[in-house]
Amino acid sequence: GPSFGKDEILYADCWANQIKAVKAVFDSLGHYSRWDVAKLLLDRRSAEPVIEKGRGARLSREDARRISEEYEIPGERLEALAEEIAELLS
Repeated sequence: GPSFGKDEILYADCWANQIKAVKAVFDSLGHYSRWDVAKLLLDRRSAEPVIEKGRGARLSREDARRISEEYEIPGERLEALAEEIAELLS
């Protein structure tokens, strides 16, 4: 877990393809909030939410299949990673 209140080096064993898959789902560096990188255009038309926020947030089957194939991660592992991210964000 995270280390609060002191400086220390944390080590973890990770699979490179799992890191890439998480990066495809979650923008940890905040690139989308940078004015020089991204622009937000407001569409005032009514629409349904793409993803529900909170514990129930899930990838669509199509997105999960695409990410699973692109990063060579079994679907079950990708689903577990998505659930962990949803818990962290809720």
